[in-house]
Amino acid sequence: MPVRYFDVHCHLVRKEIVDFGYTEAELTEIVAGLERERIGVLTLTTDAATIADLRQLPTSDCILAGVGFHPTDIAGFDLQQVGAALSQPRVIAIGEIGLDDYRVLETERRAVLEQQLEVFTAQLQLAKTRNLPVSVHLRGSAEVFVLAETTLRQLASLPPVNLHFFTGDTAMALRCVELGCFFSFGGIIFRDEGVRDILRALPLERLLSETDSPFVHPTERGAKNTPLTIPTIVAEMERIRGEALQQQLVINASNYLNLPLP
Repeated sequence: MPVRYFDVHCHLVRKEIVDFGYTEAELTEIVAGLERERIGVLTLTTDAATIADLRQLPTSDCILAGVGFHPTDIAGFDLQQVGAALSQPRVIAIGEIGLDDYRVLETERRAVLEQQLEVFTAQLQLAKTRNLPVSVHLRGSAEVFVLAETTLRQLASLPPVNLHFFTGDTAMALRCVELGCFFSFGGIIFRDEGVRDILRALPLERLLSETDSPFVHPTERGAKNTPLTIPTIVAEMERIRGEALQQQLVINASNYLNLPLP
């Protein structure tokens, strides 16, 4: 089934696994909506529990998955669990991985970032070995973005990397374009001019769309988000850029994920 939209970064996880997840009824409604509206999604894990829960998610040609440990959830990091999950048919990416010192005390920041960087690098190396696309989360101090850019440069010839929800500066974004990175934009474009400036500056072929569901609802701040808001986000991306994007965003998602979309 050819898709009309693609949400390259969301979290379709059950509420019984994490508080922010969806009930079974909500997931059923979301999957029906994805199939009706022809929306493809890449759902991403954040820790051991969400990796294990992937097998319990509804089956649909619209749903692909990535596996990884989020930087704020690395206490139980297990690279073997990540590697084993790659045997599941719909798992085609590594993520959500990255660096995040946003809520870290200054006295603990150095140690936390060192640990996160070790886990981040290990998962990038796995992606490189398996030739799998990567979804990267970066949040916090300027050092987070410097460390990430340095690491991506050092690990030459990586598979496609998406810097999701990117809030660095435009200069860094353009440097990362030179490294082959993609950038996915979601609900934050409705309320952050700095991110809108980055969206305007990037080459068309490096743009992707995301919802980061169930977070960051585009129009109802604080409301629970779903991948079904992706048409609203794409429409706003088009308004900001002043050009049609819908078809190109699907092409870009296909290039990023390195496979024909369902």
